[in-house]
This record gives sequence, C-alpha cells and structure tokens, in this order.
Amino acid sequence: MIARRTSRLALSALFAAVVAAAPVPTADDLPVFSEGDRRVILSMGQLASLVPDSTNAVADDPRASELGQAIFFDPGFSASGAVSCSTCHDPAQGFTDGKPVAIGAGVGRRNAPTIISAAHQRWFFWDGRIDSLWAQALGPFESPLEMASNRNAVVARILDEPEYRRRFEAIFGALPEVPDAAQVDRAFARVGKCIAAYERRLVDGPAPFDEFAAAIGRGDAAAMADYPASAQRGLMRFIGPRGCWRCHPGPLMTDGDFARLGLPDPPGTPGDPGRLEGVRALKRDVFRSGGEHSDDPQGERSALAETLTEDPELFGQMRTPSLRQAARTAPYMHDGRFATLEAVIHFYSEMPGVTEEQHADPRLNPLHLKEGEIADMAAFLRTLCGPGPAPELCRAPDWAPVRETSSASK
Repeated sequence: MIARRTSRLALSALFAAVVAAAPVPTADDLPVFSEGDRRVILSMGQLASLVPDSTNAVADDPRASELGQAIFFDPGFSASGAVSCSTCHDPAQGFTDGKPVAIGAGVGRRNAPTIISAAHQRWFFWDGRIDSLWAQALGPFESPLEMASNRNAVVARILDEPEYRRRFEAIFGALPEVPDAAQVDRAFARVGKCIAAYERRLVDGPAPFDEFAAAIGRGDAAAMADYPASAQRGLMRFIGPRGCWRCHPGPLMTDGDFARLGLPDPPGTPGDPGRLEGVRALKRDVFRSGGEHSDDPQGERSALAETLTEDPELFGQMRTPSLRQAARTAPYMHDGRFATLEAVIHFYSEMPGVTEEQHADPRLNPLHLKEGEIADMAAFLRTLCGPGPAPELCRAPDWAPVRETSSASK
C-alpha cells in the first residue's frame, strides 16, 4: 500500500475559497439532515485505500511507478514525437484536456475523463472496453487518433533509451535485442503495467465535502456549519429520493455501471454504440484480465468479464462517471457537449427531448429543479475537489529522458 501525503495548507486554501465564494449560512438556510441522510453522507466520505490489483504484479512497485511516470510524460512514444499520455491528461487541468473530445494525432469522438482515482474503477473508457488499469494504458499508444504508434515502436524506445532499458530490466529481467512478436507483446503489456503503477498513485486528498462528512461522523456542529449553506442544500437534493445519488453512490460517487441517457445524436450519425461495442472489444482483447498477459488470468476480475454478453440493449450505454474532481474537468458527458456544471444539472432537471423509450434506466427521470436548486447542486459538486495528486507526481521525474509537452503547446 502506497502512502499518500496530503498538503494541509493546500486543503485549507481550497476550503477557504469554497466558503468565501458562498453566502454566510444562517440557521434558516441550513437543511436538517435525518439520521438516514447522515448515514448516506458518511457512505460518501473519502475513498478508502486501493485494493491490490492481482492482474498486475508490479501495481504497487515504486520502481515500476517511477518508470511509468516517465513514460506517461514522454511524447517520444508517439509517432509524431509530439503527443504523450499527458496531452489528454494534463495535470494542470485535473488530468483531462479541457476539450469536448480528445485531440491527439487526430480528433477523437469522446471526451477525455480524468484519471485521478481511476484505479478505483471497475471498467475503463466510456464504453468499458477495458477491464484493468494497465490495459487501459496500452490502447492510446496504438490508436491512430491518439499517439498513432504501435507496440513494436514502444518496445524499441525502451530498448534504445539506456535509462529506460536499465530500469525496465531491473524490474522484469533482460530484454532480447531483437524480440519476437510474443516477446514484444509481453514487454508492451509490462509498459502498461508500469504506467498503471504510476496512475494508482494519482489519488485526491480530502475535499471540503469530506471534511463536512467527517464533521457529521464526529457530531461536530461547528465544523458542519462551516460548510457552505448552498452546498448543504445541494447535498440534500443530491441524496434525496429522486436525486443523483441513485446513480452516483459511495465515495467515488458512481455506481460504476452503464446507462443510456437518451442524449440526441448529432444529425446524420448512427449514434455511438457505447457499451455494446465495449463488450465486443473486451472479449477479443489479448490484454484483458483473463488473457495470457494478465498476472491473474483466473482471478475475480477476469471472471466477472467472462459473464458479459453482447446484449443489444447495451447500445448507447456509457459508463457513469465519478463526480470527484467534477469542477475541474469540464466539459462534460461522453461527447463533451455541456460546458458547465449548471448546464449538466439543467439537462437532468428537464431532460429536454428525451422520452422513456430512449433510455432503459428507470432512475433517469427529470428532476424538475428550480434555478436556485440548480445553483445549490452545482455548489455541492464544487466541494468534491480536493488538493489533487502530490506535485511531484504531476511532472516527469528529474532523470527522465523526455521532451515534455505542456498545456501551452497542445
């Protein structure tokens, strides 16, 4: 288990900024939380420590994490030498890119989600086509719209760059000078496992909401009153009988499942197949958890993937995103169509143009919120950002042989 140091100064500044931006609460402004409400709030408190990933033998190896961190920031692994993992997952933008859809070697079709706390997820990408953090790291290398490279070139860079090779072989053993196809696949999988070891460390510290939940847990009325009144009202609406909590439960604030919202597709397009395409892709992926490159192909993670079926009802379903870091990761939805939190909440308030026939989830019904309630909900969501990952994880290691990209050059 990797220890996570949280900056109290950064957290205090963040909390102060949230409080300063909100009206001073009065007794009449504050909602009254029932005992049941309090139990729900406590269940949404800060994330627990990560569970081990048995499919990745180096998931918590500091050497693998440091190597993966260097690779993450290195555009030399792309065909153009200009695109790195950090191009679409920029630390300065909450490990997203701030664009409606990702742009690397080409223009993608989906929004780039944050990878902060992604290691807690069960499925990866909007369509869940990947079932491990390490396999998730491999896809962008070979996507023509992202890094436009291939596994042979990735392994060749490890072989040709002395510091990469030295560190890689210290973890996994010697690489052959001219690896065959099977050896390339194995080395490529190990590159993904190193990146995953790094990404497992990208976790957030306590957010203002977590401080409020902790205050509820210890019965600290004074600390509870420090939490903005608007955020408290938004939280009450969030956990209400028809609120967002039904799809966004728990500390990660997602059920980790998939749903079809009925968002109108762009004119002249067949629609994004979403989860249906994801299941098909997962079943043929050689790097899936049940595949030969997994370190636990018979484990629980792979067993769950084997139960998936290509049900036509999955068409158009997208993974429910975590709401952690929401205020830093605009724009929103799988295609980045909404620029602000308020716009997202307004959609769920009225669900314009959506009929019950367009979605299969009975939880998805209009909330019919007033403008003030939309503002309160947004205020609550803005308290779900902690100080973010440690600064030393937001750049390449000092030894790394990289030509770092920056948000200004993207």
